[in-house]
Amino acid sequence: PCYYDPIHDFSIFRYNPADIKSSFKPKALPLCPEKAYSGMEYRIAGNNSNEKMSVHPGELSQLDRNPPYYGFGYNDMNTFYIQSSTTTNGGSSGSPVVNIHAEVVALMAGGSVSESSNFFLPLDRVVYAVDYIKRDELPPRGTLQAVFKHITFYEAEKYGLILDENFKEEMEQDSTGVLTVTKILPQGPAHEKLQIGDIVVSINDRLITKFVQMSELVDSSVGKSVVMHVFRNNDLIDVEIPVQDLFDVTPTKMLRVGGTYMHNMSLQLAVNKSLPITGVCVVHETSGFFQDSLSKEFRIIDSVNGVPTPNLDSLIDALNKLPSASSPIAVRLKSVDSIRNDKMVIASYPSVAMPDLIFTRSKTTGFWSIEPYTGMSAKNVKSDGESAETLKAETPAKAIFKPTMLVSELSGKVKAGVQTVLNTASCIFKQEALDKNGTEKPNELERKPHVTKQPKLIKKVGRSMATVTVQSICHADGSLDIFSSGSGLVVSKDHGIILCSTRLLANPTSQIRVSFDELHEISATLAYTHPVYPISFIKCDPNELKKYNITNLSFNTAKNNQLGAGSDVTILYMGRNGCLQVAPSSVVSRGIIGPEICPCCATPTYYNIEQLKLSSVPDSSVYGLGIICNQKGDISALWANIPTCLYENVSSYAALDISIITRALKTLTAPQPCDFDDIGVLDVEYKAISPLEAKALGVSQQYIEQKMEARSTSSFGNIYAVRRILQKKDDSVASLKVGDVILRIGNKAVTHLSQLLCFYNQSSVELTIVRNQQEIKLTIQLTILPKTSTRRVINWAGINMQEPWLTIYQKSATVPSNVFSFVETSGSPVYRVTDANKYYIVEIDNTPIKTLDDVVAVIKRIKSKDIEEFNKKVASNEQFSSGIMPGRDVKVRVVSLHKEETVMTLHTNDHYFPAWEAVRGPDVNDKWSVEYL
Repeated sequence: PCYYDPIHDFSIFRYNPADIKSSFKPKALPLCPEKAYSGMEYRIAGNNSNEKMSVHPGELSQLDRNPPYYGFGYNDMNTFYIQSSTTTNGGSSGSPVVNIHAEVVALMAGGSVSESSNFFLPLDRVVYAVDYIKRDELPPRGTLQAVFKHITFYEAEKYGLILDENFKEEMEQDSTGVLTVTKILPQGPAHEKLQIGDIVVSINDRLITKFVQMSELVDSSVGKSVVMHVFRNNDLIDVEIPVQDLFDVTPTKMLRVGGTYMHNMSLQLAVNKSLPITGVCVVHETSGFFQDSLSKEFRIIDSVNGVPTPNLDSLIDALNKLPSASSPIAVRLKSVDSIRNDKMVIASYPSVAMPDLIFTRSKTTGFWSIEPYTGMSAKNVKSDGESAETLKAETPAKAIFKPTMLVSELSGKVKAGVQTVLNTASCIFKQEALDKNGTEKPNELERKPHVTKQPKLIKKVGRSMATVTVQSICHADGSLDIFSSGSGLVVSKDHGIILCSTRLLANPTSQIRVSFDELHEISATLAYTHPVYPISFIKCDPNELKKYNITNLSFNTAKNNQLGAGSDVTILYMGRNGCLQVAPSSVVSRGIIGPEICPCCATPTYYNIEQLKLSSVPDSSVYGLGIICNQKGDISALWANIPTCLYENVSSYAALDISIITRALKTLTAPQPCDFDDIGVLDVEYKAISPLEAKALGVSQQYIEQKMEARSTSSFGNIYAVRRILQKKDDSVASLKVGDVILRIGNKAVTHLSQLLCFYNQSSVELTIVRNQQEIKLTIQLTILPKTSTRRVINWAGINMQEPWLTIYQKSATVPSNVFSFVETSGSPVYRVTDANKYYIVEIDNTPIKTLDDVVAVIKRIKSKDIEEFNKKVASNEQFSSGIMPGRDVKVRVVSLHKEETVMTLHTNDHYFPAWEAVRGPDVNDKWSVEYL
């Protein structure tokens, strides 16, 4: 690339004819913009809809239409476009529009399917730029930071324009209308000089009726001023406007720090939102540097710790002066969509992220050079737990528990006409019956609901709940989360163990921070994610927890403590405002969580988990974890977040028995380090069936009567059958089939679903089942699940690779290798090469792939050897004889989840898309690291 136009939709590339190895030698087509005329027949040769060398005929209909509007993003301006009534699809952009003499009169730019129209870019400024490039010069380009539109003479008369007949006749000979001002950027050269609605008559005494005339004068006056003769308010006036170099407001430098990409405000974005070209624009985020501002795609940074940042250099200088990379950074920014609403964000520099870099574009060669930025990473990071600068001095030291902000969700529990009030002095709820007018009814006795019996427990839980924030290094395990936050519950203060919902830690490449008092943060690591239940444990330094008023919560995991139908319960959870919320409810029944298989992503799917169905549930949208207490105040269940779609960020909540945390917590708090249990599963989905269905399938009357008797005294009396096979096994191996009714495990009758879900430290299980009206015994081999979450991610050519996780195993028809990809980097060599984005990689460059180590070996073998030399040439603005980017053609063989094999070819780009690897060690305390391969 030797030139791209900052405004108009074209770029110019240069190649070395000697590099063409084929016997076919391309011929140059002459550029003849002046030969376009209305009614001219043309042909477009391009790759319409990815079809090579498709040729479309058509006829030019209009030569002076205004540029089409494509919506937010790139839009051309200050030029005519040519319109045609024939449509082409994506793939033909940039194709030449040629006449019968093979002369190029325009470039294919866009189209409208609904209007059956194509839009072509005239070649006037293309010819202008090519002439300079041939002389190895950069074409001068100027700007007034104003947008003009072409209107007809009839429309101009509505503006009040009245011209001398001779002058008007002269204008009409050359054009069908005039140019008027439609947008002026604040603080630009034309600001307070031009006005919206001004009609341009002449520039420097030259009559102006076309965009090309204006462009010629503006481009030739860079660094000077032009005198514009305009019609305004029924008067003709002269306005002198300085012409700014267009390349001065075109970003040529970009910073990546903490996984966030930033550059100076661009002209295109400024024009889209009528903003001044000032400030630093955040264009992409990969590690959650700015955390809760991620809902906005484009943001403008105004200041860092109170230091104004009008441009990228000032931002870099402000970052360089920060005392520590671990200190919170107060960043004032605003969204381009709501520019009047400034937002203060407390940014947190990730302890681990992609290396910080500075990208600089050469105006001479068009390439971007890359150099490391060490302004943040080289700082002496403070130890975890050290006090950060307090931004709000009035914030109390123990702000996590605020009785005045407790909320009671009593829908379905409190009758109409009853108001619930919290007495903050004693933390006791009182109910006062009110009449329809809101006055207290006489002789109404006060009544305390079940939650009021445990005010001490509420305080205790409030102090044991932590705010957990998670920043991700890269995409993993089906999650595209960059930043998430929610609540966790300290389950072992002495060991630094905190229980969280797996939804909060859906992405295992997480950097975790924990806060108890909203003033200080301590780091934590992901200790264990349960492969079956939606719970995770994180671990922090126990010595840090001792600084806070935290007490261990007691969990009653005894079988007789399990909640049954009719049990009154209280849900305690952390609300979005960071305060403890209280919601009384009751258990309606016990049932199986219905697995919701997301068709668009690899969201973890939770099968066969028994949940408590509650009469009323709180409305919570945070990724938190709550607890459910019985009337005695025993913590009997968890209120857990379960994801249903990671792409759309959709999830639900379920009440789960507290017993699911027992075995993992015992391992994490063992006096001596020990390994986690081997968990085996049967790879089937269960369903509860009625006694009538069981009888029809062949279950004995005696067994059915026993179950019905158990159901009459408790909630545990269901009969379970196989609903679906999750992973089909070899026919030679004994396995369950759809419709099998499971009666016993060994000699023990199945009384509740949890018995069938996890089998600990055994490779097989003996089952007594009913199949085809007969009771038989089978020994079933178990599928052993991995003990640890993902510990390694590799990105090469934009392909994100890792070992498959449980959900992928369940969705796969076959597992041909241990390397799986579910996401691709936008704009990378692999982007849009294949329609599938979830596949196993079985071969790269004719080398079989079975493990991630195989991938690393291939990457190192085919990696370009001259990357450093190439980058030095880019940085020194050397002109390349060929312009070949470091990389090579590679064939990749992949297999989809449905066992479909595909071969794709791509050309690697080792300069802009180098291969990297994120790795975490096997120990619980190990943290992630990132390095280039």
